[in-house]
Amino acid sequence: MATRSSPAGIVDLILVGYSPEQIPAAMEACEQAFGKLALRRKILVLNLPASSSASDAAFARDGWRAMPGSNALGEFSGWQEGLAALGPIDDAGRVVFANDTLGGYRRRSRAEAWALRAAIVRAGGESLVGFTGDSDGSPPGLSILGQALDGWMSTFCFAISGRSLTRLGGQLYETGSLDACVRGGTDASCFFTDEVSEALRRHLVWWLFEGGWRRSEALTAESEPRLVFKARCICAELLLSARCRAAGIEIVDPLRRNWVMRLVEAADEARLSLLGR
Repeated sequence: MATRSSPAGIVDLILVGYSPEQIPAAMEACEQAFGKLALRRKILVLNLPASSSASDAAFARDGWRAMPGSNALGEFSGWQEGLAALGPIDDAGRVVFANDTLGGYRRRSRAEAWALRAAIVRAGGESLVGFTGDSDGSPPGLSILGQALDGWMSTFCFAISGRSLTRLGGQLYETGSLDACVRGGTDASCFFTDEVSEALRRHLVWWLFEGGWRRSEALTAESEPRLVFKARCICAELLLSARCRAAGIEIVDPLRRNWVMRLVEAADEARLSLLGR
């Protein structure tokens, strides 16, 4: 349950890391992107592979609290475990969630980071703030658990208000909903249940098994556990946006609203072009 004991505007940060090589860069990216906010606590949840020799102590620095994660559902279980470690979140507070791809191929430009910070500060009390660009160009007719998806927020980096968390029951995902969507098995035609619309099933089959995703692979008995895991994470991402819309929580994309950011980014690109970079 949310409380009202913390000052308005306070922000907590939860970063989930899997790759020991990427985590330091992701921590640095978080500091650069969110260090100017009124950060109260910074939690690093380590979903480290069994083969990793890295320890929590190796990443505990500069006010970060490192803790082990179960990796039961990738970053989603890590974020949920981080929320449990934070305890009650004030209605007026914000929690920023990120995974370690933020320090790699999904690192944001300075202009994008500025726009995201501004959106987090200015967003209303019932809001989900993040980038929806990954869903641009998605086919029509997408729905999941009977809820239409006219775009969704990419969850590599996003923020949600304490009041919105309360509306979601404090849960970023519901295990029962994921069970209802992903059947698994080695037959792509029935890998997803009928709770996933036909258009969305085709899209996800292409994404997971037919080369849409950078780590896509053919569906076989050997790859099936990995692909079920990824499919459940994808459905958790889709359902977070769908659940927020159903609960009346506004989804705010800082790039779609902030024309100043677009001008700054264009100026940056022009400057680098002139410098030959």
